[in-house]
Amino acid sequence: VMHSVLQRLEGMRAFPYLWLVGSFAPIAWGMMDAVAAQLRYGHFQPSMSFTINGANWWLCSMPCLFVFWMTLIQRCHKKSNAKWKEVLVNLAIMLAMSTLFLAFFGVTRAVSALVEDKVLGQVILLVLMAIVTALTFGSQCRRKPVVINPASSEK
Repeated sequence: VMHSVLQRLEGMRAFPYLWLVGSFAPIAWGMMDAVAAQLRYGHFQPSMSFTINGANWWLCSMPCLFVFWMTLIQRCHKKSNAKWKEVLVNLAIMLAMSTLFLAFFGVTRAVSALVEDKVLGQVILLVLMAIVTALTFGSQCRRKPVVINPASSEK
């Protein structure tokens, strides 16, 4: 039942924002380990920067990247009779996903390099990504919820 429901919803932003935040919680755990290590040595400014950066990746960047990746998969992935075409499409999608992730990572590094105060740079990135996240998931709040009827999907 679940497989057919997810297959029907593929690329339709079927995953609510809070589900994505929960699934990306290990990012926050990893960043909090880095924050604890910085605080242990008395480095308060890097710990603030790591905290804001972790919140950015956990609450904004990774959920947005996931939605962009799902949209890319939905638009590009079509069943083909030739297996080599499917393999090439899958490789192109993986390359595009990697490029998009590296672009996000590059923007964070560029802003960090351009702004002398690292905490201010992370705050700027967090605000920018919060705007992108609100634009990305705002339509999800206005869309009608998908009704899952297990009886109809088993037929």
